[in-house]
Order: sequence, then C-alpha cells, then structure tokens
Amino acid sequence: MKRFLTVFLFMLIIGLPAGTASAKSYSIDEVQIRGWINPDGTMLVNELFTYSFDGEFSRLKRAFPAEHRPQIEGFKAFQVMDGNGRVGFIDDNQMKKLPVSLDKENWVTKIAQKDGTIQVMYIYYVQNAAVSYDTYSDLQLTFFEKGSNHDMDMNDVQISFILPEEAGEKNIHGYFYASGGKEPVVHSNGIQFNTPVSKANTYTAVRVLFPSGMMTASNKGKAPVSLEEAIAGEQQKMDEQAWKVAQIPAMKKITIGLTVFLGLIALFVFWMKSRLSGFFGSTDYVMKTDPLYLSFVDHSGEWFKGSFLAGLFSLVDKGEASVELADSAERFADRPDSPDKTLAFQLVKGKGDLQPFERTLAVWLFKGRLMKERFHLHDIAEGKESKAALRKQHKFEVEHTEWHDEVKDLLVESGTLSTRYSYVLRLFIVIAAGLMCAVAFYIGGGDDWGYRLVLPAIFFAVTLFSMKEQIQKWPSGLYFIVLLFTVNSLDYEELTEVFSWFVIIALIAFYLVPKTVLSSKTAFYTKMSINKFRRELKYGMPEGLPDDEQQQYLIRAYLLKPSKKKLPQVRRAETATAAVAMASLFTLREDPLQFVHSTWGPKLVKAGSSDGTSFDGGYSGGGGGDGGGGAGAD
Repeated sequence: MKRFLTVFLFMLIIGLPAGTASAKSYSIDEVQIRGWINPDGTMLVNELFTYSFDGEFSRLKRAFPAEHRPQIEGFKAFQVMDGNGRVGFIDDNQMKKLPVSLDKENWVTKIAQKDGTIQVMYIYYVQNAAVSYDTYSDLQLTFFEKGSNHDMDMNDVQISFILPEEAGEKNIHGYFYASGGKEPVVHSNGIQFNTPVSKANTYTAVRVLFPSGMMTASNKGKAPVSLEEAIAGEQQKMDEQAWKVAQIPAMKKITIGLTVFLGLIALFVFWMKSRLSGFFGSTDYVMKTDPLYLSFVDHSGEWFKGSFLAGLFSLVDKGEASVELADSAERFADRPDSPDKTLAFQLVKGKGDLQPFERTLAVWLFKGRLMKERFHLHDIAEGKESKAALRKQHKFEVEHTEWHDEVKDLLVESGTLSTRYSYVLRLFIVIAAGLMCAVAFYIGGGDDWGYRLVLPAIFFAVTLFSMKEQIQKWPSGLYFIVLLFTVNSLDYEELTEVFSWFVIIALIAFYLVPKTVLSSKTAFYTKMSINKFRRELKYGMPEGLPDDEQQQYLIRAYLLKPSKKKLPQVRRAETATAAVAMASLFTLREDPLQFVHSTWGPKLVKAGSSDGTSFDGGYSGGGGGDGGGGAGAD
C-alpha cells in the first residue's frame, strides 16, 4: 500500500499543470495567418497573435517545424498598437517594430508587458512554399506541431492563402489537419481554414492543390503522382480521420466501462485488506481456528516479519509448546529502549506429533537449543553491527522465507490461496491497459501513432517478463507511468481525460492485487471474521472465558493486532490465570518483535525468491532539444 501511495502521489505531483507553480500566466486568444503566394513559389506570411497576460512578460517566442526552418527568411515582429487589427488590413502606422533574435530554433521577440491584451504581428517569407509541377501546384505547410514549443492551446485559429490569380473554386483543393478543424472555405482566388482551437501538442497543418499555370516564375517538373491520385490520397486520409473521430464515443464508453470494472476490483481488494469488512463473520470462528492459518489469510499469503511467531503460537495453541514472558538478554541491559521482558517458547516434552512444516519450524528455531528445547526471542536479536551479525541475520531471513513459502504452498495446494488468480488478474490489467491505449494512439495519435507505441511496447514486454519471473517492481510502475504520459499527448482532450483516469485506476488495481489472493469461501469468511475480531478488541476480553480460552484469545489478539508496532490495550486481560504470560505481554511498552528488528543491521534489503521475496545484506563498518513548431511567452 505504501509503495502504491508513493507512486500515485508522484504521478499526481508531476501531473499538475505548470501554471499552478507560477505566479503568472497567459493565453493565446486568436491566431490569424494569411499567406500571399508569389508566382515563383515564395510566400509572404502575416501572422497576427492576440495574447492575454496575467503578470509581467518580457519575451515572446515563435518556432517553426524543423522541415520548414531553412525556408524561413526575413522574420520580423511588430506590435499592433490599437489591438483590434485584422490580418491583411493593418496600416504601417499602426505597427511598432519589436526587437527580434534567433535562439536555436526559436525566434524570440522582446516585449515589456504587464497584464492586459496585446496583438503582435509576425511577418516572414517562406521560400519554395509552393512546389509547381507540369499539371498542378502543391503547397504543404505545418504551422504548429507536437513539442515543448506548442505547450499552450491556441484559440480561434484562422489560416488563409491568396493565389497569384483567380483559379476558380472547383480548381482549388484544400485539406486541413487540426484538432476540431472545419471544412475549408474556397474562394475563386484562395482558400481559408478555421479551427476553434489548436490544442497543445497537436498538429496544425494544411495542404493546398491548385493549378500550376499561374506559377509563371517557377521551374516545373513532372508530378510524382497525378492530380487525381493526389486528391484521392488526401481524401483517403480525411476519410480515415473522420472514421477515427466517429469511433471516439464508442471508445469512451468502453474505456469508462473498463475503468469502472477495474475500480470495483480495486475497491474490493481494498475492502478486503481494510477493517471495513469486519461487519460479517464470527469471532467464535476465529477462536476455533489455527492462529497460523489466521495470520496467513490475514496477509493473503504475503511475507510478513511475524509469520514465524504465528507458527510458534500455533504450536502453543495445540499444546506442542508453551510460551512465557522471560527476562531480556543481558547484552541489552545498557540499552534504554530495551524491554524488561520478551517472549520465550518451550517445546513440550513427550509431544512430537508434528506436521512436516511444523517440524521444519521446530528444527529451524530450536536447533542448537534442542537440549533445552527453548527459543528465546532475543536469540535472533543483534547487539552490535558486524559482518558476522549481518550474516547471521541474513541466514535467519533466508530460512524464514523458505519456511514461509512452504506454508504458503500448502495453502495454495489446499485452495485457500491462489497465485494463479493473482497472476491472471494482473496480466489482464496489463494487457487491457496496453491494448486500450494502443487503440487510443491509433485513433487520437495523429500520423505518428506508431512511434508513440514504441516506448510503451518496450515496457509492456519488460512488464510481462517481470511478472513471469515474479519480480514485479519497477518495470510495471514505469509501464503505467509511460502510458499516462503518452495518453496525455493524444490529439483529443476528451480521450486524454478518459484514458488518463483509466491508466491511473489500472495502476491502483494492479498494485492493490497481492501476489497471492484468497480463493475460497472459507478464506473470505475467515478474513471477515478476523476483521470483526480486530474491531472488537477495543471492548476487551469477553468475560467468563475459561483459562485455556483466555490464552487462545490473547494469542489471537497479539497476532491480529491492528498496528504492526504497537500492542493493543486489551482490557480485562489481567483476569487471566492460565494465560498470565500472554496477559503480561500487553503491558509492555512495545511489541518485543519490534525491538528485535530494531537491533538488525541497516543494510537488510528484500531481493527476490520464489514469491518475489528474499533478502540480501551488506555491512559498512565505521562512521535544450527540438521543441517543434509553436508559439509561447515568458
């Protein structure tokens, strides 16, 4: 849970709009672009940008796509003084020239503006803007594209071109590639394109096919394809784009449905892990059930540092061992945080009817102590950091993990737990997220949707491999983060929002699903009963319990306590007679196991084992790129 919260908070922070961290902001309210095509293919362009500022700004930037930068000449900038200009109808005396410089791919215009709205005119020439062939002329230009230079929505974008002479409306063919682009308006001597908004990180590009006879100063070669083929190719692109747009409503419904489904999975898993599921079940059932089984069901089979204690208390519960509160080891007498008492277990002589996994536990914890058949909890505590102590600590954790896996495998075989269901569910989440986002890239990713799939596809493959090998750490986290960043660059905002939530909920569901899940009705009932027992701890030990049941109650109160570090305040525990040791346990300042772990070396790190958990230890003794075409301000 902590791992997921860290990832989610990180994603939430990096997903905040940049404006939230800045004291100033701006918007581009209108963009008017007009180009006059000359007979030699050169085009004079006027761009009129309307900016609204909140704060103090000193620079404007205008960048062009890399393919067009060598064509741009004579770039100039002017402020339109009355602020109500229309491109093509502005007198020279209305314009104030502004200083301009080229900074890498950005044309930078100096201004001195605090708050308010201004209009800035950019004037430049595009060499070889229109290419003429023997049968037709071809104008292809990209004004804005994906990248850091187009990180702001540009509202009310109008792009128009004036031909050298009239050609007739039927002889001019225009194609507009922009988010929300409208049908072009064709005139006898030109064409106009409009879109309500050129969304950040999207393409705004045009293509115009017109007669070549008017291009009298151009060198004409043979056309690569006929005019009919060029028109058919563009029409096919437009039809394909229209088909993609038509799929958006269905995609939204499917994605919302999957998001709700994954959200329900996440809520169910969270409900089972939380104490909210404690309104059902039976505390009597908890009292009659083996404490080892209860502990493993409570943790869904996942490794936990007190699982060996659950095994020992299981032996106590069966009469195979006894427990008492013994004095702490003398080597901790000078430590102010050392508890006065700790747990000690004694094997009962004459017993020996142990299950194989119980025998493994007894041999492991009592080996070297078989003469006394006694295990003191401080036997595994370390007084000083040293390589020998760390090796001993490492050896204990390896044996602990092996024993834990042995018990878990038995529960998997019995049907209480399932690793298969967990794997299938996680696999479904990963594949569903990958496939849905791949479709989203195809529909809303523009012409480069295939390139957007490359990085997610790499992490998709790495995640599938890591799940198979049961590593399941950073690859899956990066996979969902990459998906989140990628879907945020979709051309359609309605898809971006839906898929962003889909990826976030998929990530939550993926990380909430444990590596082993409860897979039987009995296990689910047990889990609910545990939560009910845990909720009723605050009321104290039930009155009238026989002596042996008092000890059973206190053992379960210790193993199923709500806090990993603190012991619960079990009232009326002092009334126990046969359970004096366990009753005294709840009077200690902290959990004895917590103190033991506080003595261990700082370099203990979980690595990977048969279920993704093992331990490794070490001891140290002693003390600007290409931002694409766009416009902006700062």
